[in-house]
Amino acid sequence: MSVKIVVVQISQTRVVCGFNNQDLPSLTLPAQYLTYKSEQEPERTSEQGSEASNDSIVKVFDKWDMLARCQDPTAEVYQLYDKQGLPCDWDVMDEQWSYMFKRLGLKFEDYPVCVVLPNELKASIRKKFVEHLLGYGIPMVQLLNEPVCNTLSQGRPSGIVVDIGHTGVRVDAVIDGVLFKQYRKENKIGGAFLNWKICDHLLKRDANKSTEVWRDATEWLPTFKNTMLQVSPIELDANHEIAPHYQHMVSPMDHTKSFLLERKQTVTFTNKQLYAIGELLFKPVINIDKSGSTDTADSTAANGSTNGGDAPPPEKLIGIVGLIRSCIQSLLNGANAGATTGASAGGASNSGDGSLGGQGSNDSSNAPSHNYTSEQLQSMLLTNILVTGSTSNIQGLEQRLLNDISVSLNDLTTVRPKILFKPTKLDRTFQSWQAATTLCRLPLRESLYAWETLERETK
Repeated sequence: MSVKIVVVQISQTRVVCGFNNQDLPSLTLPAQYLTYKSEQEPERTSEQGSEASNDSIVKVFDKWDMLARCQDPTAEVYQLYDKQGLPCDWDVMDEQWSYMFKRLGLKFEDYPVCVVLPNELKASIRKKFVEHLLGYGIPMVQLLNEPVCNTLSQGRPSGIVVDIGHTGVRVDAVIDGVLFKQYRKENKIGGAFLNWKICDHLLKRDANKSTEVWRDATEWLPTFKNTMLQVSPIELDANHEIAPHYQHMVSPMDHTKSFLLERKQTVTFTNKQLYAIGELLFKPVINIDKSGSTDTADSTAANGSTNGGDAPPPEKLIGIVGLIRSCIQSLLNGANAGATTGASAGGASNSGDGSLGGQGSNDSSNAPSHNYTSEQLQSMLLTNILVTGSTSNIQGLEQRLLNDISVSLNDLTTVRPKILFKPTKLDRTFQSWQAATTLCRLPLRESLYAWETLERETK
């Protein structure tokens, strides 16, 4: 019989929490917190997610209370969690978790807690994080990582997980329920970069304070990206135009769309302007000069084949499809290197398994068995490309991914790629949290990953 479990997903943008017997989370908090100076001791601060220290600095964790305080001249917004899901300030995390459990109507001792992080932590950091959570009084703690959760919850033990999130695009390879961190490919062209392009280039808005940047990213920019931005099904040229024989596939570039900005002003843009913003996910812009010309990183440059032996551009400048190709090719190269090493060892007991991950595979648990050929690996990965992340809600992204991947990978394999998208935007928004709740519905004895207890950590 399954046990009721509190499921908490931590990312750089938000903290999502709820129970494993629910389809939607009970509470969502920002992954940031706001501070402001109070002239007098505030009343009932704990109900507002705030606590006053001796120097009258008040911390606010609730989204709506933060929005209400953004106009305060003394207010500032700070990031609480890094890209691994670890706190930048452990003491502030303690305050946020106390507030979070109070909002849920729980005590720390009531239920086990499953925490979903963006990445798999190193053993020493993982131990410290688990011990810190157990120090709250939580009876049992389980740590999961998003890529593995997303693949296993779909009934697929292997695949490529493409997370198009707020801080960038991250591509991970999962084989037999194991995350291969050494083959991760990522860039910084995500929702936050699109936010900057929209505000700086389309609207000419300058945000000078952290509260202004956070408020825009929370209030109206998500709606703008989901309803206004579009991704062309075919690659645009340097002038953001589409070839004449493909024009029937997109809306006319000179047509306009309007948006009500902050309920005060109606702004209008052409489809060409909106397509140009969406194109940045596939062809990131390096530099923009006054004449309007741009330098972009070729999305196919990640395959490592460049003219004259030049090194490929930095990964942070490679688009989504280039990252996927680079991840797959790196993994296949590791598999081939492992097979070669295993064969040259002459059947030695320690190297005969031909483990995958020839580069930096010090952790033997990160290597599946050698009975997978390159063709089998390609089939497992390319037929299970799972797309997640809040920025993946942009219109036309799914079709563009399928078109570009089919073209970019045709020299690697004859396998037809298959992309898995959640059908609704709501499911895609909470996909990682829902994936964790699916795994947590298993009985504790049948759980795929160990549950940590205070007794076990002290041994």
